[in-house]
Amino acid sequence: MQSSSKWNSNSNCPEYLNSVQKMLTNEEENADFWLQPETKTKMLKIVETELITKMAEVVSSKETGCVYMFQQKNLNELKLMFDVFRRDPNTFSLIIKKMTPYIEERGKKIVMDEANVKDPYLFTEKLLEFKAEIDELVSFSFSNQMMF
Repeated sequence: MQSSSKWNSNSNCPEYLNSVQKMLTNEEENADFWLQPETKTKMLKIVETELITKMAEVVSSKETGCVYMFQQKNLNELKLMFDVFRRDPNTFSLIIKKMTPYIEERGKKIVMDEANVKDPYLFTEKLLEFKAEIDELVSFSFSNQMMF
């Protein structure tokens, strides 16, 4: 589908994901009306492959993609990505590959901060705050899926 490449090049990550979500909803509604159930399933798989599977790496790596969303704590946009990528669970690994270094880097900053090292209460407080932040992210954006 040429439109997926066009949308992707002209859109930031959330815009592309919103467009995909709307298009998939529209395609499902049209398929319910016009197609046999077995044809609907095949057609949706093709659309999902073109709009999600083939574009997932490029979309998640955009300047406004996963890393940006994590840094800005854009939980709604991360939820949108998860909801769209849910149609092809193999794409979850792309989010996880961006999330792991983010968590490691943030955790390292807390552990290496000299003020935290000198004050065990502050250290514990910062770690617990960070854990709560990640728990909220996983709960809200990723529906508490264990892989995240």
